[in-house]
Amino acid sequence: RLGMDRTRVRELEATTRKLTLDVIRLSRSAGRDPSLWSVLTQLVRAAGSVSANHLAVSGARSGREFFAKLCIVHEEAAETAHWLSILVELDGCAPWAGTAECLLEEAQ
Repeated sequence: RLGMDRTRVRELEATTRKLTLDVIRLSRSAGRDPSLWSVLTQLVRAAGSVSANHLAVSGARSGREFFAKLCIVHEEAAETAHWLSILVELDGCAPWAGTAECLLEEAQ
């Protein structure tokens, strides 16, 4: 279907799912500071959208739909990277900052 490499699609689905789970774990660590709650909420939503929308990519019925769905994944990954960069810039010395930096690289 659409010439997609199913193995590669599954690998990317696993990668995006792992990103979402890692972001949720990070938010649990950083979530003790009420001043970060709104940033963490946006971050978790964006990361969740990356993996959820990537699942939709494999269901594309045409090349155009595939591309459109993939563009959404790209936008959500960019938003995830944005919120991660905000966290790092706000609190780069926090115990969880190294994790945030690694996740930022993954999101980019």
